Amino acid sequence: TAQTVKEAAVLVGIVLHEGAWQILLTKRAETLRQHTGQIAFAGGRKDTQDDSLTATALREAYEETAIPITAWQTFAPLPFYDTPSGYRVTPIPAICTQSVNPKANPGEVAEIFYLPLDFALNLKNYTFRQLHHDNQT
Repeated sequence: TAQTVKEAAVLVGIVLHEGAWQILLTKRAETLRQHTGQIAFAGGRKDTQDDSLTATALREAYEETAIPITAWQTFAPLPFYDTPSGYRVTPIPAICTQSVNPKANPGEVAEIFYLPLDFALNLKNYTFRQLHHDNQT
């Protein structure tokens, strides 16, 4: 039987940090049940009170980083992708032009850091590899 899709959203947050556009990333806390220690966009599962996936991404980013929801200018969602663990994740692009001072929520995030946007957009910085999960490649 097909399992119910669990809706989730992540904030692809781009901030002006140290004079350059950078992508906001988190390292997930080792205490979490799932995906411990992974590098991730801020985000998470949609709650019933979220009126959109954009609202989910903004709420989760606030819970994880303490960056105010009002600091972000969001754009139309990017196409979703389905994860092997049963989540349908929708990326929400957003920019923040104001100076913010993120603070990691220790229950969810071990660390907040930045990836320079120009580095992320340079295809030479990527390699492909196969991942194996539940007997799937």
